[in-house]
Amino acid sequence: MDRKETSRQLHDLLLQKGYSVATAESCTAGNVSALIAATPGSSEYFRGGVVAYDARVKSSVLGVSMDVITEKGVVSSEVAQAMAQGVARLLNTDCAIATTGVAGPGDQGEVKQGTVWTAAVCKQKTVSRLIHINGDRDAVMAEAADFAAKLLVELLEQAAE
Repeated sequence: MDRKETSRQLHDLLLQKGYSVATAESCTAGNVSALIAATPGSSEYFRGGVVAYDARVKSSVLGVSMDVITEKGVVSSEVAQAMAQGVARLLNTDCAIATTGVAGPGDQGEVKQGTVWTAAVCKQKTVSRLIHINGDRDAVMAEAADFAAKLLVELLEQAAE
């Protein structure tokens, strides 16, 4: 499924359920928001997003505990989930998508370039997934955004079962 199909599928599911969505992005720098907004009519459900590169923004704006950031690392399942939950609270949405990782160039300490944690939350359910993406910075950002959107699609489809 390409980005346009992912955007359309997310569009259809959010409209069908009457849910709203927000994004909290670090390594994808707004690419998830752009993917969501690419489909005409997205203003019906897309409330906005926060690009939180700095750990202090993750904490002060999104409510991610600095203890969690310190203990688990900024590129972790716990931080991705807290970012998603935080932006859903902040923007009062039913669902949210979050990304945190290393787009590059190069590794960040022990975390390799292309390592990305994504999270999706919808209502009371939160899921996260780790992916490793090969490629340059642009490839990592684009593929991570697509993967994160697909994670929410999967969560929305499970809710329908």
